[in-house]
Amino acid sequence: MSQRIPLKLEVDPIIDAVIEIRLEASASLSDVLPGALLPTLGENIASIERLPTANFPKQIRDSDPNLAYQPLVKIDLDGYILLIGDRSVTLACPIPYPSGAVFKQKAIDVFEKILQLPIVKSVSRFSMKYTDFIEGDSLKDLIKYLKINMSAGKNDISQLNGLNLQFDVTEDKIHSLI
Repeated sequence: MSQRIPLKLEVDPIIDAVIEIRLEASASLSDVLPGALLPTLGENIASIERLPTANFPKQIRDSDPNLAYQPLVKIDLDGYILLIGDRSVTLACPIPYPSGAVFKQKAIDVFEKILQLPIVKSVSRFSMKYTDFIEGDSLKDLIKYLKINMSAGKNDISQLNGLNLQFDVTEDKIHSLI
């Protein structure tokens, strides 16, 4: 028996939605993208801000894996946040979450403009992250929202104090961490 999945929940639990692409480019994205996006997105840009990580010299950012994909420039774009690093671009969605269709269209509009730039050679990684927050006094109050059967030793899932689940799935050469 299949169950109808709603397009939008009455109380949306999404508190953070982020799409990141990591790119191979012929120049540092943080140096080129703000100016390259100005002609096509200019009227939608409320502000452009240099972030503290931009103060690290490029040689250090390139040699340290912890800094390689960190954002250096923040652009306020129609209420969305566009974060640009040397090799990455991230689109973050505002709260309240507008809907999957609206966020998807915004991401397509922005990323199409970026991927068409001649400095972009290839995409090395694409990721989407959604953070949900469902309020409740205990795990027992929240378990009714999950369709899962699980136990830990002698304890049923409803007797646990907390729960973190991570699913690692590979399908058609696409690795998903859920």
